[in-house]
Amino acid sequence: NTIIFDKQTYTQQTAGGTWITYGSNSTSTSSTPDSTLSSFLNSVSTTTYTKIGTEACGSLNCFKYQIKDATNPNATQYAWFDTKDHLLRQYYDSDPSSGDKLTMVISYQSVSITKPSPVQDLSSQSGQ
Repeated sequence: NTIIFDKQTYTQQTAGGTWITYGSNSTSTSSTPDSTLSSFLNSVSTTTYTKIGTEACGSLNCFKYQIKDATNPNATQYAWFDTKDHLLRQYYDSDPSSGDKLTMVISYQSVSITKPSPVQDLSSQSGQ
């Protein structure tokens, strides 16, 4: 388990175990939103998005978009965003070359994150 809270990274090796941090001055090697965003932005140059229209997705009305990636022209991808909050509500991806299919239905719930406890700060230990 890994969480980032208030610019501090905490890792828990085993469920229910002590959380470990390397101090606020350490650099994390885990994936961060910036690296995910960078990967996404690099893919934008080969991807086109076409608004198909609106349709029901669950109990909501959604904008439906077709996604085409030039690096995988045989794949079929769609994304549905609700018309009220513009949140991604559903995603579909099918790749006939691999036989893979993915359907995601996404719901949003309130989340409360607090600083984990107990924490062992490894930045204060000698030899680290």
